[in-house]
Amino acid sequence: MGESQFAKDLRREAQAQTALAAAAYEESVAGRAAAEEAVRHNEDLASSLEYFAAEQLKAQQEQNEAVLAHHFGIWRQETLNGRAYERWRELADPVVTEFDSRWDSWEQAKAEDIAALRTVREEQSHDRFKLDSPLLKFSAFLTQYGSLGWWPVTLIAALACGFLALIAWVSKYGATTADLSGPMLWAALILFLVITIGRLVVIPLGLLQRKRLTRGREWVGSEVAAFTALLPRLWATDSLWREVYNVAATVTSMPTEYVHFRDEMLVTIPAAQPEPLDDEALPSEAVRTRSLLNSWRDQQRHAVKYS
Repeated sequence: MGESQFAKDLRREAQAQTALAAAAYEESVAGRAAAEEAVRHNEDLASSLEYFAAEQLKAQQEQNEAVLAHHFGIWRQETLNGRAYERWRELADPVVTEFDSRWDSWEQAKAEDIAALRTVREEQSHDRFKLDSPLLKFSAFLTQYGSLGWWPVTLIAALACGFLALIAWVSKYGATTADLSGPMLWAALILFLVITIGRLVVIPLGLLQRKRLTRGREWVGSEVAAFTALLPRLWATDSLWREVYNVAATVTSMPTEYVHFRDEMLVTIPAAQPEPLDDEALPSEAVRTRSLLNSWRDQQRHAVKYS
């Protein structure tokens, strides 16, 4: 039996709809690809614009610095204030140069000596405060969760043993459990006594160990603080340190502050480099600091010898 005209029309319509759907799908895929390409293009464009803006800002900053340096140079050469600053700067340069060279070395040596001192004092604190006692360390371990962390656990165990002892005592008068009541009673009583006595002994020992640990940490901290206070801020007293620092701060700030120049900005320059701290003032752990101070002394002797 042949296919009817209506069926043929339906089939052709279905084929047309399928082809239309396929074309729409292909168009959507192409549109999505185009959108993704546009997004990538926009990201590349934004990255390029950001890079260009950063380069432009950097170039502008460099130009501003060059202009400022040019104006600062003209001010130093052609104005009375600038020439006064130049005369002051000739005297300040050696101080600032030595300040810069010593500061980094000083900070590194001081930090390493403080760390060495802390390590030695922490080791000494174990003997000084008897922190290595096995009994105290074990007691502190049992009570480490909170100030009385072991207390609730042992309290529950003691109450449980007491409850079992009570049951065993009551069951002593029962016919069916009379043969088991004696051992249960004694076992519960012994556990109750052991746990109770253990609580009374271990918890105070744990508290004692924690107290010793706290005292040891405080002692180490006080020793480190005393050593740090003993070291000079740079290589001399605080007053001389402030003078040298003020000179360095003036030299650093002057390129931008010269437009607000005042005579008071030219601070006093120390007449000579101050003497470093004596070796006897340092504890035995300050090995690097002592060697650094000795090298400074040698430099000073060499400068005096050939001056």
